[in-house]
Amino acid sequence: MKEQLERNRWRKQSLDAASESPREKEGLAEASETISALKGKVSEWQWSAELGGAVEVPGV
Repeated sequence: MKEQLERNRWRKQSLDAASESPREKEGLAEASETISALKGKVSEWQWSAELGGAVEVPGV
């Protein structure tokens, strides 16, 4: 009986993990895109600063 309960608990955890996985991956993909975009902006600002130009940081 105890083994059966443990197996059922493990199966439920596996199903829960499988159902959450696509949502988590979507969130990670969005975060990755945001990070890439921000890295690009920082690089642009650094390049402008190195050229001696004024760096304008828009409101976030």
